[in-house]
This record gives sequence, structure tokens and C-alpha cells, in this order.
Amino acid sequence: MSTATANWTLMYFDTDELWPRIGEWPVISRTAIWEHAAQEDHLAEIALLSDDWDGCGALAVSNEAIAHARTFLDSLSVTDSSPDTIVPTAAGTLLFEWETSFGSAHLEIGKSTFGFYTSPVVGESIMIGGQIGVLNAEQIRVALATIFPETDTFSLAISDNSMGF
Repeated sequence: MSTATANWTLMYFDTDELWPRIGEWPVISRTAIWEHAAQEDHLAEIALLSDDWDGCGALAVSNEAIAHARTFLDSLSVTDSSPDTIVPTAAGTLLFEWETSFGSAHLEIGKSTFGFYTSPVVGESIMIGGQIGVLNAEQIRVALATIFPETDTFSLAISDNSMGF
């Protein structure tokens, strides 16, 4: 290894902690991948629900809504904040929910439309909605930044050990 690169160390910064941890990012990446797989399994279970799944006349979630939800989940990278919950609604749609100490956000995906809003503790709420064709994951990520201290849950940084970091 050359002298120029010997002083550099890959460090992982977790927004839930105040210090970097050296060499732990692969474990976190696997966790994010497992969370994504669990969400996919959960969507598969929701897809099996039939009409009246709640005993009160709820509509089954359409295959189209499930497909749109999968597309949205796939558009999120492993560094994005995964939704805390994904639940079916009585109207036959899927509801994604995020909750942090900075506020909450909700995304409802249906067969042909969607609705999204944030309710941050500080600042203005953001409301986006319309035909499913205009659902833009990047726009949702930007809006989610209002309830997360950083736009990415995880970040990688390079630290120069010779500088005392």
C-alpha cells in the first residue's frame, strides 16, 4: 500500500449515533437488504387478502396497487429510509408510513392514483398526489427529508487519519 493511501480509512456514519464506526457498513447494508426483503414478503401477504379481509367489507388490494408499491420500494435505494409500516386500507389501497421525532409522512398507493403528505414538527407540510404515472420516488425522498435530520439514513465518508479524525 502506498503512503498516500495508507492514512485513509473507510468510516461509516450512522445518523442514530454520534460517532463513526470503522468497517461496519456491510452489516448495516445487509440489514437494509433484509428489511427490503421483509417488505416484499409483507406485500406478498397483503396481495393474498380477499374482499372483506377485515370482516367489515374492506376491499382487496388490487394487483396494480401491489405492483405500484413494489416499483416504489424498488426505486428506494438501501440508503433511503424504509417506511416504518406498510398496511392495506379498507379502500383497497396500500399505506406507507414513516414516523420520526421530526414528524410523520404517509404515502397511499392505489390502482391508478397516489397521495403523499408530510407533517413535520417544524416547517410546512408537503402534499403531493395525482395519477400514479407521476409518482416520482426522488420527489418523495426530498419531501421525506423534512422529517429526517438528513436525506440519507446512512452515509459513507472517508477520513484522513493523519488529521486526527
